[in-house]
Amino acid sequence: MATKTKLTDLQGESFLTHFQKHAFESVRNAYATEHTFYEALDGSVSTSLAEDVFSLIQIQRSVLVEQGNDRVFVEGMLFVLKCVQHEHMERYHQRMYVTLEETCAAANDFLRMSERMENLVEELTSQRGKTENSPFLSLGDDLVHELSRLAVQATERSLVFLLRKIQHNTSIPQTIFSAAWEEELIQNEVVKELMQSIDDYLSTVKRYLSDEILYNKALWMAANACICFYVRSLIQKADACRRRRDKPFISTRRALLRMSDDIAIISEYLESHPELSRRIRPDLDTLHLIRESLGAPDIDALESFIIVLHKRTGSDSLVTRQFVTDLQWLVGQVETGKEAFDHVKSDLQMVTDRVQEQQSQTTMCKNTSQLVRLDDMLRALYEDRLVQGLLPVCWLCLPTPAEVTGEPDEQKLARRFRQITRSVAQLGFRTQSSARTEEQTPLT
Repeated sequence: MATKTKLTDLQGESFLTHFQKHAFESVRNAYATEHTFYEALDGSVSTSLAEDVFSLIQIQRSVLVEQGNDRVFVEGMLFVLKCVQHEHMERYHQRMYVTLEETCAAANDFLRMSERMENLVEELTSQRGKTENSPFLSLGDDLVHELSRLAVQATERSLVFLLRKIQHNTSIPQTIFSAAWEEELIQNEVVKELMQSIDDYLSTVKRYLSDEILYNKALWMAANACICFYVRSLIQKADACRRRRDKPFISTRRALLRMSDDIAIISEYLESHPELSRRIRPDLDTLHLIRESLGAPDIDALESFIIVLHKRTGSDSLVTRQFVTDLQWLVGQVETGKEAFDHVKSDLQMVTDRVQEQQSQTTMCKNTSQLVRLDDMLRALYEDRLVQGLLPVCWLCLPTPAEVTGEPDEQKLARRFRQITRSVAQLGFRTQSSARTEEQTPLT
């Protein structure tokens, strides 16, 4: 009898070894195959990825059930799920999609896979009758979470196609805040075209996505990207003035009226979506605040605007200083902006200390957050500008090959450059401020 039990154990080990080798290849082939593309009657798109993968999982599950060995079943199914986890992350974690259709199909696929995985884990757990200590719970929860996260990530990446269309298929980037925008396009045609581009994108995405939650995510991303695009365009205009490649507004009063109408059109469109009306209000208020700061009647009023802007745009003194200076370039009051910033610098530091205690980290991809979060967009924009100005200094501090191991080279370089230039810039600003203080201090 003992010999028979030992033989059964050996057979189980031999079966598992053979099964795992076969399962690994089968899962890889299921992902590697060309998946059929589907378009439903309602317009939503998907592929056969979920069906291909879960059909394979069910086949492997049936093979394991036939063995009648609980340990073999558990170890075999855990191995299959780990193969799915590895293969899915390997292929889709940093996947770049070619078309909007493909991106939305991926989001729908991953969400369906998440739901199917949740059902599978529930079946496997109840099948063994030990729900609390089931070996499938931890791995299953991780898989459900990862698949849901990738569905959201694919939805976020659909935004790229909207921004690409605006950048390359419209005249918006060249026209907004130009002399024509200020003097000729008196019906706010530029912003109306921007809103139409966003509306076309959202209509398409709503048709392609099969889940309301994913669509609401796309809607929120597009709304925030619109606000970031408007502010970034304003900064690019100011930067061109700073470099003497463009001129400030011809008439500050007329430009501010045009901006007021632009912001009203943006607000009306975004707030027409009930899902957005409350969430987007703080960012719309920031747009109004930026416009009001450009029309500040005196330095005292500007100082008040700077403090509020500082809090609304990430509470980063380096960013706030650059941002305020840029805004004043547009109205020809650069020195006033610098002076006002120096007056409230200590107040800004207190705001920064309070905000940093309350800030929560975003789970969004960094490249994506720079498109939809005003604070991240401003920080990246101004740090990149500093890199351009101090590149010869940064060149001496390039990371060695050993330092970039395990991380994409361009990410390592970008982070290193930004760290160095930020330190150099902050040192320069402190030196300038100290010099001004000494000049203003009367001799005794």
